[in-house]
Amino acid sequence: MVNDKIVERAREYSKRLSISLSATPLGFGDDGAVWTTSRHTVLKVFERGTNYALELECYQRLSEAGIRKIREFEVPALLNYDELLLAIEMGFVNPPFILDFGKA
Repeated sequence: MVNDKIVERAREYSKRLSISLSATPLGFGDDGAVWTTSRHTVLKVFERGTNYALELECYQRLSEAGIRKIREFEVPALLNYDELLLAIEMGFVNPPFILDFGKA
C-alpha cells in the first residue's frame, strides 16, 4: 500500500504541471511509488529525502554524461524533478532497463 503522503505529493506535482497521473501506481516499494503521466512520462515520488537525493544525483550524472544505456540496459532520461515534493519525472524505457539508482 502506498503512503498517503506520497500520493499527496504526486497529486501536487501533477497539479503544478497540469498533467494527470494514472489512477493507480505503476509500482511501489520501500522507497516510494511510480505513476505514469498524461505526457507519456513516469513520475517517481519518494518516501524519504535521502533516497530521493541519492537517486536524483545518479540521474543527473548519467544525464550530464549523455548515458542512455549501460550495456544492453536502457536508462530513463531525467526530465524534471521537484526537491520539495521529492519527485523525479523521467522518460519511459523498454526492457531490459535499469530504473532504481537510489542505493547506488
